[in-house]
Amino acid sequence: MALQQNTDRIQTTHIGSLPRPHRLLDAMKAKYSGQPHDPTAFQQALRVAVADVVRKQIDCGIDIVTDGEFSKPGFFTYIRERLEGFESRPNVKIKLFEQEVAAFPEYYEQYFKQAMMGGAIVSLGPVVCVGPVKYRGERLVQIDIDNVKAAAAAAGLPTSMYFCRRPSRPVSASTNITSPTKTKTAPSAS
Repeated sequence: MALQQNTDRIQTTHIGSLPRPHRLLDAMKAKYSGQPHDPTAFQQALRVAVADVVRKQIDCGIDIVTDGEFSKPGFFTYIRERLEGFESRPNVKIKLFEQEVAAFPEYYEQYFKQAMMGGAIVSLGPVVCVGPVKYRGERLVQIDIDNVKAAAAAAGLPTSMYFCRRPSRPVSASTNITSPTKTKTAPSAS
């Protein structure tokens, strides 16, 4: 794939999750809360939602579209589903940006009630590294890639105008993490 250049103007994109439609939210809540759900119907709802969000991005003038992270119910769930070496700690309280919350208590009371906790697909619970870290989400990332490719093709976008990336190689605890000043190896669980 050729690198796109900004010749006449700066091309636009975005990073992060976009608001999911209610149908997809309902399907995700059923799936992740252990309620009975149809996996085929879930995948179909996901494909339709990705196609719709790709079309909306095009309609808004976004040059390089994404899937809106529609398949991912949350950061901690993403880690549990796609990385080995992590364990959930549902009974551990997370202290999120405490100073900011203390400075704006009325805002954050509403935010945690509706935007974060009340509207969350899955409950917010931390995960901790308990062993070697290795990527295991190849099947799930391929579904993400297939969905955004199909949506982009249906919208008439060339392959250079959507963003998705498959990890080029798995990460493991034996992989060195290098910085300009030091090299570390991820610790193992004891």
